This record gives sequence, C-alpha cells and structure tokens, in this order.
Amino acid sequence: MSKSRRHGIHRIRPVPLSVQISMADQGLVRRISFVLCLVLLGAIASPSQADQAIESLDAIRQAAERYVASQLPSSADVSVVAGKLDKRLRLPACGYPLIASVPYGGDIRAQTTVSVQCEGDRPWRLFVPVRVSEFGHVFVAARPLAVGTVVEPGDLMRIRRDLNAIPHGYIRSEQAILGRTVTRAVAKGTPLTANALASTVVIHRGQRVRIMARYGSALIRMGGEAITEGAIGDYIKVKNQSSGRVIEGVVRSESEVEVQM
Repeated sequence: MSKSRRHGIHRIRPVPLSVQISMADQGLVRRISFVLCLVLLGAIASPSQADQAIESLDAIRQAAERYVASQLPSSADVSVVAGKLDKRLRLPACGYPLIASVPYGGDIRAQTTVSVQCEGDRPWRLFVPVRVSEFGHVFVAARPLAVGTVVEPGDLMRIRRDLNAIPHGYIRSEQAILGRTVTRAVAKGTPLTANALASTVVIHRGQRVRIMARYGSALIRMGGEAITEGAIGDYIKVKNQSSGRVIEGVVRSESEVEVQM
C-alpha cells in the first residue's frame, strides 16, 4: 500500500488541457484562435499597417489637371477635369511632388490619359483620364431652318459652346453664313456647319468684275469679265478687258476677284 493511501490522502490526477478547455467557453476560444490566425496571415492589418499614410486621390487628380492645363495656351478658354478614380485604391503616400506626363509623348486632346507617378521610397504609377473642354462662340439656328432657306441675320444666335462637343465644320464667322442656302434641315439651337449650307453664287458668268492683281505688296485694280461663276472663296476664270487674257482668281466679294501675278 502506498504511503499516500496509508495516510488517507487521494492524489488528484491533472485534467488534460483539452478537457479543461471543453469545460470553459469553447466558443470564445475558437473565436480568439480564428482572429489570431487572421492576424498571422495578414488579412487583418496590424496597428502599424492601419496607420500607414495613403495618397489622396484628390491630390492625384489635381496633379493630372495641373499638368494638362500647363500644356495649353494661357489665353485659351478651357476647362480641364480629371475623371473619377476608384475609391478602393490605396496607394502609399508619396512624400515627394507627384510627376505627371502624357504617356509615349502623346498630344493633349479632348480625351487625354495622363500618367501620374510617385518616385518616392515606394514608387507607383497611375493612369488618370482627363477631359478637356475648349469653349468658343459659334452661330446656331435661332429657329428651325428648313431646306431651301436663305440665311438672314434674324436666323442666327451667337452663343458660347464647348467646341469639342459639337460636330466638326462649325462656322464662327457670321459673314460666312449669311446669304447661304440651307441644304439640310437645321433644328433650333444647332450650330451651323459647312455641310448644312450651300455656297451662294455671288458672281455670275458674263458679269463685269473688278480684278485685283497682287505683285508682292503692290495691288493693281483693273476691269474684267467673269468667264465662270462662283461663290465667295471659289476660284473662277476672269478675262482682263484691256489685254483679253483669261486668268484665274479667288472671289472676294460680289464684284471683286483677286489674282496672284
């Protein structure tokens, strides 16, 4: 008989750890273990990671906008707006001025992609879409203009528009529109374009005209006769009344043709 039993003392066996845990709140233990695993795997940022500085998306957009604006004429009436960036982006704070450029030596266009990069200790690069709006005054239809309408001053309005957002061929000179015939219907508020207007013939065959001949900086005027007809800006043939020579010139007005000698 053992000594402990002789003295009436019963030794208590240690309860295994697994038994002790099962006797406690096993759910709590499992949750703690799961969190520890996530921390070890990096799924949950440590305090130092959570406090790490992140580059402002607004600062990136502003860098792209400043670069594009610096490449445009200072007198230009423009608006430069960078597109929205994904809010989930987490780029390290640069600590240095951001560098912006157009990739591959491209040109500034209405829709431009700008490269913004950081050359700090943790370098990165991001491509930012930028929209450029160039504003100017154009002439639009003050009322609906039907085919065959001869444009008069009351048919036009001069308004400020984004030139990059309207069809090519818009006309900014009132004199280049007045008197021309509409060849396709134009809705109210629509800019007048060259392909919607027919050239109006201002000089007709057989008409007496004044020929303006340029010799360098000198200008000589002489009488002539139109051999062919044309609108302002068209090339027509005219005959010099003095010499009888037929020459070609540009229609400058309803009675004048300019030739280069």
